[in-house]
Amino acid sequence: MSPVDVFLSNFQASLADESFRKLTLGKFRGHLGGVKHVYVRSVALKDGIRLSFVSRYPDHDLTQNHLIPDGIAMVRDWLGKASLAATLFTGDQRHQLLFNRHGEPSITSGPAEPVDVQERHDREKSRLIRDETFLKYLGVLDPAGKPRTQMVTNIGRSIISSNCWRRLCEPCPTARRSASSIWVQEKAI
Repeated sequence: MSPVDVFLSNFQASLADESFRKLTLGKFRGHLGGVKHVYVRSVALKDGIRLSFVSRYPDHDLTQNHLIPDGIAMVRDWLGKASLAATLFTGDQRHQLLFNRHGEPSITSGPAEPVDVQERHDREKSRLIRDETFLKYLGVLDPAGKPRTQMVTNIGRSIISSNCWRRLCEPCPTARRSASSIWVQEKAI
């Protein structure tokens, strides 16, 4: 059995017993020469379990979800032709397939470091601000804690409108009045 067949059988077995964590493909040549890496992981979508292929280009990422048999066929077609390096991470093993400059494959295996695997496609968003109650008082968030429609840009990030920014940066009217009265008193002296 060739190293490529061993690698593909390990890949299929890890998908079957649900120990698959991720597959990394690299050293691309030919029609995929512009791709730096391709990361493959399994995701649970509404339609079922899919293989998510994230192609990392120098200036952008491209994500495509494929059925498991189609994804295995794509990896099989790429190994040795378009991709000269592949690393498979399973629950307890790491398998690495490398091709030398003559196109001869070699496979190495070893233990993998334990990592929590998230198959959910929708992940909890990490937020910089933990306590957002002050944004409710400014009118940026509604009472449910979601950004108001007029406070969200077209790319989905919350912004603070100029009115809210003015309210944040300018002192309240009583402070403005007391500051101006101090200025008048100093000027009179």
